[in-house]
Amino acid sequence: MAKYRNQLPQLSGDFFITTGGVGTSLIFDEHIELPCFASFTVLKDEAGCQWMVNYLSTFASVAQKYNVGLILETATWRAHP
Repeated sequence: MAKYRNQLPQLSGDFFITTGGVGTSLIFDEHIELPCFASFTVLKDEAGCQWMVNYLSTFASVAQKYNVGLILETATWRAHP
């Protein structure tokens, strides 16, 4: 059974930040066309993977600086056949 199934950390009352707008950032900041707003396409090459690492690292740095939790979004929510 999953460790946190009945005790999700984000329901603890502690502060969390979350990433937000990976698709929006890719479209408007990076000028990358995303078919059907599917952000997972950026992960198809090394440059895109590095962009994602940098994008998520920004949020991780803020969470670490303020000693709060971090909830990551996924770029794969539209990655289905």
